[in-house]
Amino acid sequence: MLTESKITSPAFFEAWVAVSAERKAALLEKWVSYAQYTAEIFDGKESFVKAVAGKLVDASRGLDVYCGYYSLDAVFFEETDRVHCAPDGQNWFQNIRIAFEHENDFNDALFQEVSHLMITRADLRVLVSYPGNEVELTKQLECFAEIIGRANFAGADPAFLFIAGQRDSSLTNIVWRSYVYDGKEMIPLSKREV
Repeated sequence: MLTESKITSPAFFEAWVAVSAERKAALLEKWVSYAQYTAEIFDGKESFVKAVAGKLVDASRGLDVYCGYYSLDAVFFEETDRVHCAPDGQNWFQNIRIAFEHENDFNDALFQEVSHLMITRADLRVLVSYPGNEVELTKQLECFAEIIGRANFAGADPAFLFIAGQRDSSLTNIVWRSYVYDGKEMIPLSKREV
C-alpha cells in the first residue's frame, strides 16, 4: 500500500543540503577525486545517501536506501515497498519512492541519466551533478526539459529534481542549487551555501 504523502523536491533538497553541511569537510576533501567522492556518497552503512534517507523520515514513516538497483545509482524506499516473498538476501521493490542518479562528470552524457530516470516509475526522480559553468548548466537544463517534456506520463507529474553542486571561488564552501520541471522547463527552486 502506498502512503498518501510523497517526498517532495523541496524536502529532498533540504535533506541533501543538511547532510552536506554536516559532512562538508569530507566532501571538500574528496571533491578532486571522482572515485573518493563517489565512495563518500554511496559506500558504507553511514553513506551520504543513507544520511539523506534518515533526514526524510517522520514519526509515521521510515525511509531507507539501496544502492545499485537495476542500474540506478540508488533507490529510496519504505519497508512496505519491499517484495517480501523474495528469497532472503535479495532486494526487490514493488514501489520506489525516490529514483536517484549521481554523476560527477557534468559533461558525460547526462541525457542518459535523465532518460533512465524518466522510464523509472517513482514518486520522485533526482539527479545530482556538478556543472563547470553557467553556459554548461543552461544547455543541460534545456536538454533535461526536452527529455522530460517528451516522456509519456499519461498526465501524471514527472516529479524531477536536479541538484547542481559547485565549490565557491574560495574553494571552501559548496553552493547547491536545485531545479524542478514545471511542465515546460527546468526552473530554479532553491539555492543554499554550506
